[in-house]
Amino acid sequence: MNRYDPFERDVTTWLNEAASPRMPDFRDELLQRTAATSQRPRWSFPERWLPMTAITAARRTLRPVPWRAVALLALLALLLAATAILYAGSRTGPVPMLGVAANGLVAYENDGDIYTVDPGDGSRHAVVTGETQDHAPQFSLDGTRIFFLRGDGKLDVPVIADADGRNQRVMSTTGITYVDPWSIVWSPDGHTVALLGDTAGTVATVYLIDVNDRTVTKPPIDYFDGKIYWRPPDGRAFMFTQGAEGAEQLATYSLDTEKVDLLDTYGSTTNIRGSGWSADGTRYAFHHLVGQTSFTKVIDSATGAWHDLPVGYGELSNDGRRVVGMDPGTGGLCVIPVDGGSCAAITEPYPQGWGWYYRWSPDDSAIITSRIDDGAELILDPDGASSLTQPAWMAEGGESWQRKAP
Repeated sequence: MNRYDPFERDVTTWLNEAASPRMPDFRDELLQRTAATSQRPRWSFPERWLPMTAITAARRTLRPVPWRAVALLALLALLLAATAILYAGSRTGPVPMLGVAANGLVAYENDGDIYTVDPGDGSRHAVVTGETQDHAPQFSLDGTRIFFLRGDGKLDVPVIADADGRNQRVMSTTGITYVDPWSIVWSPDGHTVALLGDTAGTVATVYLIDVNDRTVTKPPIDYFDGKIYWRPPDGRAFMFTQGAEGAEQLATYSLDTEKVDLLDTYGSTTNIRGSGWSADGTRYAFHHLVGQTSFTKVIDSATGAWHDLPVGYGELSNDGRRVVGMDPGTGGLCVIPVDGGSCAAITEPYPQGWGWYYRWSPDDSAIITSRIDDGAELILDPDGASSLTQPAWMAEGGESWQRKAP
């Protein structure tokens, strides 16, 4: 025995007595009171009338709002939105195949190689080099590829490459012995290149090169003269001049139907040469002679309405709002609104004459042309008189202007 034994014994005895079941002293009084009280009627219970989900929902204890988590989520949403805006702003959209586009690089040939020059800073890069003689570069309308001729000009081979000169692919030249380097025109969808060639020195013929399967076809048309203009908005047909001298007709050839349809020239049959289409394809223009005076006629293909512009060998701008051509009175180049008005001179008269293969820059802010005698490429301002000074970046040439996304 030790001094802790009595305490342990007493605690054990107390626990046993407290744990033993026993009836409370107030049992009889409780039974008497409850026996005299009736039960609640059934209609007084909420469960009788309301769904249990509504009752239990009302009894739930609202949890505190996690404001820190809410703030973090809001900050994350703002960061994601800012990132999306920056990403969208850094991306460039697709280049419009027709109409106005932004100005890109300018391609040209120098000593048998193909170069590009940036008109902004004058930087030059060789994109096609080697032992071959390459010339006549032409950018596709989306600016991603370039078409050029490989050869000495007597038996050229068409080649297509990426805009930087990579992935060169030689096209077929079946039946073609000569290609007019100024006649090369890409279709708006980028699948076809139209050009003028001949066979064994005969009259010029239209050829179509499929850039996907590299085949060349000769459409069944009676081509006579003039440039080729693909018709907007789908570019599935092109305009050309057919017939014979003095009995010329303006016509279109459809790639889908392989049929020729005449365009109305309202009695004009002399010196018919196409001048282009409006960007939406609703109007077309062509050059013609009245006596010895040159005019460019503009026709609305839907209504048939037409009017003459006092300018020869006109070329519609990309947006279809202006025409550049030759002033019959001075022999210089001028620009006139397509709806009519005066033709504002942009060059001085040049005795040897201007080449008629002038062309608008993609954004319509400039015009590239050449002189007949020396072939020098010049850039002109369509909004005012230009001098004959050649910009430094064009000193080596400017045969094709790349289109870029606005």
